[in-house]
Amino acid sequence: MGYLNNVTGYREDLLANRAIVKHGNFALLTPDGLVKNIIPGFENCDATILSTPKLGASFC
Repeated sequence: MGYLNNVTGYREDLLANRAIVKHGNFALLTPDGLVKNIIPGFENCDATILSTPKLGASFC
């Protein structure tokens, strides 16, 4: 799913292999690892939301 096959939603294995993370430096997300989101009020656009605890995100 994602930008490569134009399907919205999450792959079953999304968290298993969507990124290569080198802690403290960067995270590399492949195009197929990005997930399209629908944001009310925005039409004809693709939105991908990326966040981390360092940016204030909470994953509980």
